[in-house]
Amino acid sequence: MSVSIVSARLPTGDTPVCNVTLEPYVLIKRGETTVTADDIPEEGSPEPGLQLRSRWYRSSIPRGGAVCSVHPDKEASVQCTICLRCKVAVHLSYHCTAECFRSSWQQHRDYHKQAHANGELHTRSASRTCAWVATTLQGATRCSSVTTALLTGAVMVTLLCCGYAGQENGLDTPGSKVVSSTMSAGGETWVEVSRCRKYTPAKDDVGFVLKYECSMVDASHPYIDLGRPSLAFTSRVRPAPNLPVRNLVPLPLPQGVAKGSASSRFTVLSYNMLADLYAKGDVYNHCPAWTMAWHYRKRNLLKELLTHRPDIMCLQEVQSDHFSEYLHPELTKAGYMGIYKKKTTEVFTGSQYTIDGCATFFRCERFHLVKKYEVEFNKAAISL
Repeated sequence: MSVSIVSARLPTGDTPVCNVTLEPYVLIKRGETTVTADDIPEEGSPEPGLQLRSRWYRSSIPRGGAVCSVHPDKEASVQCTICLRCKVAVHLSYHCTAECFRSSWQQHRDYHKQAHANGELHTRSASRTCAWVATTLQGATRCSSVTTALLTGAVMVTLLCCGYAGQENGLDTPGSKVVSSTMSAGGETWVEVSRCRKYTPAKDDVGFVLKYECSMVDASHPYIDLGRPSLAFTSRVRPAPNLPVRNLVPLPLPQGVAKGSASSRFTVLSYNMLADLYAKGDVYNHCPAWTMAWHYRKRNLLKELLTHRPDIMCLQEVQSDHFSEYLHPELTKAGYMGIYKKKTTEVFTGSQYTIDGCATFFRCERFHLVKKYEVEFNKAAISL
């Protein structure tokens, strides 16, 4: 039976974002039937017979201009040049509007203070520039061309043309993942970045367009393509947005309760992880689809948990495979021990049954497990 590729498509609802995995949707024709290529093994697998050859390429020339660090779906029009002087990651200095920049100014001050602590900026210069930015922004929103706002001889905020292009946006080491390059029919050079079916855009890809190419090959004759390859292109890759900065408010001790010693106090964090099986677009339609992807969320969740570094973590809606494959190994490396209690009812997610539950982690240097009790709330309710 003859097999050929009908088409290859990439998710088109959202712009590709750094650290969000792209998985192409490939259709093949088997005889007279058109089906997906999910059951076709990747090239190089030990299975004999037909295999899917995948290649990912990055354009050699960046496309478009800079994008907002807070709203990556919007073009940047404002740049904080103090961040550039402080050697803050360049993609963090861009904003879509002056109002966006103004609302993020506290975070920029933290960037500048950190740079000052690292010896990147002189104290006098830092104090002057921090005081000037608020006034500079007052007249910045009406400018439509490339303009620099100057105060007392210091460049404060740069307004950018939407067509500005370059290797800013976090492109620190272009070409670090180069495997080989190929020349397209139009004469443009594309750099090969991966030979897997899935691809996760990295920092080097920000600002560039990606191309996916796939074809059918026979494992016994790997150098002969069976039919013409199918191509799919993305728009330019956007940087991932910044994580929110949370200001935690300490709870005062109740009246009459004595303040104990530091060794007798401990911190507890409670966090709902939103299990992937509940992260549905129809429920969270106010969020871009890529922000709901577990591959993207898991890194940010882990980063926030470890930022607070509590003595005890109480996590809800922890999917069972996420606990065993990611959270438990990563938090174990950070010095925590974890126990897990899953629910009693599995949920069918379309291809398999999945279940979530609650996870408790504690720092091994503060506590050790004596005994574990599991409570089934539905059984407890029935017994009442």
